[in-house]
Amino acid sequence: MWGVCATVTMDLEELIYLIQSGESEVLEFKETAGKNIHHEVAAFANSEGGKIIVGVTDNGKIIGTDVKGAIEKVTSSIQSIIPPPAIKTQKISIDDKDLLIISVGKSTSLCSLGGVVYIRAGTGVRPLSLQEIVMLFSEMGTINWDEIPMLSVDEARPEYIDWFFEKVKETRGKTISEENKSRYLRSGGAIKDDRLTNAGILFFTEATEHITSAKIRKVGMGEDGPLWSEEYEGPVWKTIEEAYTGLIHDIKSVDVVAGTRRIKIEQYPPKGNS
Repeated sequence: MWGVCATVTMDLEELIYLIQSGESEVLEFKETAGKNIHHEVAAFANSEGGKIIVGVTDNGKIIGTDVKGAIEKVTSSIQSIIPPPAIKTQKISIDDKDLLIISVGKSTSLCSLGGVVYIRAGTGVRPLSLQEIVMLFSEMGTINWDEIPMLSVDEARPEYIDWFFEKVKETRGKTISEENKSRYLRSGGAIKDDRLTNAGILFFTEATEHITSAKIRKVGMGEDGPLWSEEYEGPVWKTIEEAYTGLIHDIKSVDVVAGTRRIKIEQYPPKGNS
């Protein structure tokens, strides 16, 4: 259940410091409690929480507000947030100008407005994509991200599925018949409810077409910062293999004299060789 609390939590000195610091991912200024303030509240609740100071312009000028009216608007508007987030309010006056501080706590579940989930992005608010919502639910422990059915099985690349079963045969000495392949993929979590799960997407499609973050970036660093970068994309097994091969290729060797022999040693020995 939502609630508004007028308990004093901030002193004047702290408030002035916040206003001088300017807007950020955890701080928003509002001249008035407008009709869209519930978007800001929901976005803070879905992020790390934060504070909204009503009666301050975007550039930090204190103009004051009707605190009683602002509280009425806030308490009315947040009823449309599902589930309603926990907030606290406080009135503070500076130079005879009243300000309303709205403290929004981080929610333990995603808060939505009309079926849309908003999140704080820098000093603004943006809606989340379906993939981002699923990933956030996964981080909260509400669901297992890799088990969520997302795409038609027709999106799977046949050559990637063939590769998978070749690996099963190579590593386990087990040949899976054509009629049993679908059942095998279901038991492995790649298919659920006749759809590819996120795990299936990662293994059997060009993953970044559906999950933009499903890539590996390798960066070469110099004394003054990054010198070059290289990205690896595709199904997760291919991405990891190519990235590892490229990393091993880029590791430099140094000559070391051991007794009467001169040998080469990698600066960062591959696993198993150290």
